[in-house]
Amino acid sequence: MVKCAEYCINAGGLRMLEDTLSGLGLSREEVQIYVALLESGQSTAGELAKRLGMARPTLYGILQRMTDKGIIIRSLRQGVRSFSAAEPESLDQI
Repeated sequence: MVKCAEYCINAGGLRMLEDTLSGLGLSREEVQIYVALLESGQSTAGELAKRLGMARPTLYGILQRMTDKGIIIRSLRQGVRSFSAAEPESLDQI
């Protein structure tokens, strides 16, 4: 079971979190996106693309896969689609 990501990040355990996520079958890009969403709380695709240095078309495909898997949550914020990380505790169900 994945423990609280906020604790992992604050306690300097980011590498441990990344290893756990990789062990669950997430790709390197999916891990980067998930961690970025944990840190930011909620972001648009444009914000994520800029922060991670990814091309938006590539990012949109990854975001769709992650949404389909239940790793991230898509929502509408003031008419703009945004994304947030699913609770880390729920990731053992993917």
